[in-house]
Amino acid sequence: MNKNIEKVAKDVFGNLNGVFQLYLIIGDEILKKPIQWNIGGITVELPTSQSSTEDDESVYYSIRPEIKHMFKPQAKRPPKTISRAVTIMIAAPLFFLFIGVCFHFE
Repeated sequence: MNKNIEKVAKDVFGNLNGVFQLYLIIGDEILKKPIQWNIGGITVELPTSQSSTEDDESVYYSIRPEIKHMFKPQAKRPPKTISRAVTIMIAAPLFFLFIGVCFHFE
């Protein structure tokens, strides 16, 4: 039997076996009495865990394989002269606007 199923049966359900009733409950904060329908029953037979606690701990605390990350290589940048030329072209209209406003008010 799969150890994960045994662990879920032990941890979540507490190894409870038997017949469980399924209900569909429809309610809202406006309804004073919610609508409740009995859909049916389910018989659950979960496996009992035969393994020791050492086996359970070894699954979670064993040595894991090393994770190696692959990073994207850094993109190539343009030469400094092109970067400076673009900066000057962007800043030039602002500079001319500032000069024009300063001489306009004198």
